[in-house]
Amino acid sequence: MNELPEEKRPFWVAVALWGSRRRAYALVWLWISLLMAVGGAVAGAAVDPPLFAGTLFLIPAWWYWAAIRWTDRRKLWEK
Repeated sequence: MNELPEEKRPFWVAVALWGSRRRAYALVWLWISLLMAVGGAVAGAAVDPPLFAGTLFLIPAWWYWAAIRWTDRRKLWEK
């Protein structure tokens, strides 16, 4: 395992993957964010337009995706 100390990772990666040492855990948070965004879009269309704010969960979903990709490229995940 190539281990890069936490302090050597870019700040944005360290924050996005805070506590997620395994890729599977990070992917769970990515999918939860995507589901929340879809839920916000559906609820905003069907129930109450202010619920469209839930689509803002696309921001952390993108952030998780970018951090996962950064870590993948450097093969830094725990096994």
